[in-house]
Amino acid sequence: MAQPKQYERFADFFGMVPTSAFPAAQVETEFDRVKESLDETQAALADLRRDDGELANETVGLDQLKPEVTSNVNASVAAAAASASSASGSAAAADASAVAAAASVASSVKQSDIGVTVQGYIAGLASITSYGFNLADSVDAAAARSVLELGTAATQASSAFATAAQGATADTAVQPGDLGTAAYEDTTAFATAAQGATADTAVQPSASLTAIRALTPAADRLPYFTNGTTAALATFTAAGRALVDDADAAAQRTTLGLTIGTNVQAYDALLASIAGLTVAAGGFIRTSAADTAVAQAIVGTVSQSGGTPTGAIVERGSNANGDYVKYADGTMICWFTLATTGNVDVATGALFWQSAGTTWTFPGGAFAAAPTVTISGSRNDCACGGSMTGVSTSAATVRAWASVSTAAAIALRCVAAGRWF
Repeated sequence: MAQPKQYERFADFFGMVPTSAFPAAQVETEFDRVKESLDETQAALADLRRDDGELANETVGLDQLKPEVTSNVNASVAAAAASASSASGSAAAADASAVAAAASVASSVKQSDIGVTVQGYIAGLASITSYGFNLADSVDAAAARSVLELGTAATQASSAFATAAQGATADTAVQPGDLGTAAYEDTTAFATAAQGATADTAVQPSASLTAIRALTPAADRLPYFTNGTTAALATFTAAGRALVDDADAAAQRTTLGLTIGTNVQAYDALLASIAGLTVAAGGFIRTSAADTAVAQAIVGTVSQSGGTPTGAIVERGSNANGDYVKYADGTMICWFTLATTGNVDVATGALFWQSAGTTWTFPGGAFAAAPTVTISGSRNDCACGGSMTGVSTSAATVRAWASVSTAAAIALRCVAAGRWF
């Protein structure tokens, strides 16, 4: 490449003749020569580029140098421009100095130097940190582990990290990778060479777990066991779930829409006792003690304890002595139609009386006290009746009378009323 024309440099004027006047005309002449030289240099540099803009003649432009090189060039250019500017005060001088410095650096680097003495610029390398370069510069694996601060753990055998739950060594334990997604399967299917026979002797899944696994899940279903080895699905609706997730009984009543005292009865001991009874037809319920109820027949055997009824409401019966009825309140009524025996022929005034009385035993048993007894007679051929001549708690003695003397029997209707307790 042809060299630019040489010119006589005017440098350090003030250093050599500090007292002389500044030779402006001479400086301008020198700048003209500098410009002429730079123009020739730029023309020569243009010859180094092809029409497509790529380099020719094995030269390198500034745009292909590493940032570190261009920054140094820029610094040199800036220094040269500053020197020229201070000497002349002309911006053109600074531009000329920058171009001259850049051209000087560029012309000294060849394309063949890239990758040998000069690094071609790669944008991605600019983001690599010094730590990354240290790792890349490691000469072997040990050096790389040192940079990564791994210590010696990465080179130790896995048996060094075995736990008590794994057994003697980690190599003989079932590894997570061996189990996959079917940990409940027969573990012999996942044995590895390192495990050997240990997987064959592993505990197998229980029958209950197998029973659950055999179920097919479905919406609103809940698994449960029907026996020790069989499971089934029960219906578990949204309503059921809403009830079981309640925190307490009050919340459950709210879920069920139950309000005590409004649509449900609060618990009562007597009501609970009544609820447990079975009442037959014609029966009734009575209390036998505080908060205790019993079922009783309305008609049956009356009874009492200390004056408190403990049996049926009504007792009705009959026997050879007549009929009777007893009530739970203590009332007893007995009645009987008695046929007299013996003549009614003892004259007493205008009437005739039976010579001896007849005893009537009360059919309902003894009264608590002597009852009131009434007697009436019945006969078609005369007026007749009866009179009580004696009474006790269990019997009464009666005598018949008639308006005529007669040997025929007279029917006496007897009624006794009193209390059985």
